[in-house]
Amino acid sequence: MSRTLYPAPSRTELASRTRVVTAEALREYENLYSADYRYASDPDALLIKDGHIEIPARMWAFFLAKQRVDEQIEPLLKNFDRQLLRQQDLVDKIGFLSPAILVNEGLNGVAGTDSRRFLAFKNQTEEFHNVWRKYFVPLIANDRATTVGDVESLPRWKWREISADENNHRIWSKIGLMLVLLAGLAWATVFGVSRGSII
Repeated sequence: MSRTLYPAPSRTELASRTRVVTAEALREYENLYSADYRYASDPDALLIKDGHIEIPARMWAFFLAKQRVDEQIEPLLKNFDRQLLRQQDLVDKIGFLSPAILVNEGLNGVAGTDSRRFLAFKNQTEEFHNVWRKYFVPLIANDRATTVGDVESLPRWKWREISADENNHRIWSKIGLMLVLLAGLAWATVFGVSRGSII
C-alpha cells in the first residue's frame, strides 16, 4: 500500500539515467580523454614542482565527468530518499493493521536495520562525501600537491547515532503493539475455546 501511495522512483530509470548522463559527460570531455600519455613515457612529468603537480588531462576528464554526473543524478537520488521516507511514515502510521509488518518493523528496529537508521547512515555518508569533496577540489583545481599537513588535516568520519529516546520509543511502541495483538489473539482463542469454536 505504501508503495502505491508513495511509489519510489524506478531503479531501472535511475540506472538508465545514470548511464545517459555518464555517456554525455564522457562525450563532453572526450578531447581530454584522448590527450597525450606523455606522463607514461616521461614519469618525471608527475613529480612535484614548487608544491604543484601536473594533473594529466585524462585524470582531469575523470574528475570533471564525475562531478557532472553527481550534479545531475543527485536530484533523482534525493527524490528516491524522499519517497522512501514517505513510505516509511505511512508504514509507521498504519503498520499496526498488519501483524507481519508490525513484527518485521519491530525486529528491524531491534536489529538496528530499519529504514530510518539506513537513511541516517546514508545522509551522514553523503554529508561526509561533500566535506571530503570540498577538501580536495581546491587542491585538484589548483594543481596543488598533497603535503603531510594536508594528510594530517584530512576530514574524519564520525557516526552520529540516532537519539536513543527516538529509537527506543519506536522499538518499544512496536513491541507493545505486538504484545497487545498477541494478548488479543490469546483472549480470542481462549474465549473461542470456552464457547466451543475458535474464530
